[in-house]
Amino acid sequence: MENYIASYIQYDISKQFPKLDQIKYQRFVAMLAALSGSIVNKSELGRALEFNKSTARQYLSVADKTFI
Repeated sequence: MENYIASYIQYDISKQFPKLDQIKYQRFVAMLAALSGSIVNKSELGRALEFNKSTARQYLSVADKTFI
C-alpha cells in the first residue's frame, strides 16, 4: 500500500496538481484512510493535520477528482 500511495503522489498528483504540497497531501490521504466509513469534519481534519479548513476542502476535492 505504501508503494501505491507513493506512486500515486509522485506521478498522478505531481502531474495534475503541481503546486500541491505532496508531503501534506500524503499525510491527508493517510488520515482519510483512518476515517474511512465515518463522517468527515473539514475543520477537525485540518486542525489535526495543522492546516485550515480551506486547505482541507481543497485536498478533499483533489482526492475526489483522483478517485481516492
